[in-house]
Amino acid sequence: MQRRFPLRSLLAASLALGAGATLAQVPSITAAPHTGEWLQVGNSNDAYWVIDNRWGQGGIQAGQFSQGVGVSPTVGANGEVAFRMNWNWPQGTTEVKGYPAALYGRKPGFASTSNLVDGLPVKLANGSTLQQSPSGFTPGNIFPLQLPLSSLKAKVAFQHNATPSGQGQLTFDLWLQSNPKQDSGFLGSSVTHEIMIPLANWGNYGAHAVNGGRNPGWYDHDAVIAGVRYHVYITKDSDGCSRYSFGSLNGAYGKKGWKMIAFVPSQMPVAAGDIDLAAIVNYLSTRKDACGTPWALGNEYLVSAELGIEPVVGSGDMTVYNYKISRESTGTTPTSPAPAPAPAPAPAPAPAPAPAPTSPPPSTGGSCSAAAWVNGKSYAAGSVVSYNGALYVAKYANPGYIPTVSTYYWSRYYCGGTGTTTPTTPTTPTPPAACTAATWVNGRYYTAGSVVSYNGKLYVAKYANPGYIPTVSTYYWAPKAC
Repeated sequence: MQRRFPLRSLLAASLALGAGATLAQVPSITAAPHTGEWLQVGNSNDAYWVIDNRWGQGGIQAGQFSQGVGVSPTVGANGEVAFRMNWNWPQGTTEVKGYPAALYGRKPGFASTSNLVDGLPVKLANGSTLQQSPSGFTPGNIFPLQLPLSSLKAKVAFQHNATPSGQGQLTFDLWLQSNPKQDSGFLGSSVTHEIMIPLANWGNYGAHAVNGGRNPGWYDHDAVIAGVRYHVYITKDSDGCSRYSFGSLNGAYGKKGWKMIAFVPSQMPVAAGDIDLAAIVNYLSTRKDACGTPWALGNEYLVSAELGIEPVVGSGDMTVYNYKISRESTGTTPTSPAPAPAPAPAPAPAPAPAPAPTSPPPSTGGSCSAAAWVNGKSYAAGSVVSYNGALYVAKYANPGYIPTVSTYYWSRYYCGGTGTTTPTTPTTPTPPAACTAATWVNGRYYTAGSVVSYNGKLYVAKYANPGYIPTVSTYYWAPKAC
């Protein structure tokens, strides 16, 4: 399903700062493909690098898509910058197609002994190439900063130059490390956390509690941070605990992955103004998962911040302007409705996926087979396919995403010794002999199959959850008959 935002409302949101500074008005910028170079924007001692990132292109061939970036030579009185991104992507077999974005800081793995950054030169506004060596970090940046952060703000405004189609989002991507050192090679870095803060989305991509939106299994709670309400998501295992298992690292610093957290504003698009990045980052160490483990230790290092587009499918054209990362307040705080004091309910149900079974690997007592996955074929939720010698089940309907790449849509499927490949679905366990159960307790962790009493009725947990309300979170709970 595609949803188009009225361009007028987006323009109004992005112009809320008025014309108090040079870049408070949207500058004219030409965007074009720049796959072989970074574009530097800003002052020479306080710069940003813009990249035409196409990491998820997959098998989509040149001529089947377009993407470009551009920067403004004008720099605001306080170092504000502006850049433009446009894109037009078909569906393909990958989810996110790229991340055209502006980088600030020391991105993990980008350390370089030459003047090249990730193998590419950095083009300056005068057409010459940056000769900074060693390189890998934007000139004049203030990172790394160790937690807790005393202050860090992002001042930003944006405008859709054309109404977007399909799906995508404008989002921050922040990286934390356990060590302040910038390493050469991402896999060998000390990454601990990736923090995403979307500012706008379209087509429901990454949206909270809507069909086709963000993974409901990772939703944790709502929080009011610096006066703004966020829906907070964190990567979780089946037991509800968050571990350093997202993505892939080589273990050089003792971890094979990281934790990914998303702070989704309750009101999007976000109005122009200041975003309190310090308050958001510091919030991590105040939370614990279902196993009692802190989300963050509170002594990590913030090393880089990016802001850009994650295009999934469709077209768009956006200018980000009046953009500045600073340790000082640089503008106005985006307005949002006064937060309600009551705790937010758990997410509304999404289409119930056919969850990947948690049983052991396939037994040898029978055969397991399924039709081979076909590139570009549409699959309904619950479909089982064979890919590279393993079975996968579709958690959500999808247009043929690659099972090992789009893990949001696919999970490993393990069959038993019966020779069948029918995916399992949540089942209601046999009710107890008597129609009684322990009273539901707010905030208590419940495993799948747990039975509770709530408001005089019984409910069974279809999926493990950290104490969501049975009558609200019907994705996680179902009524149970005696």
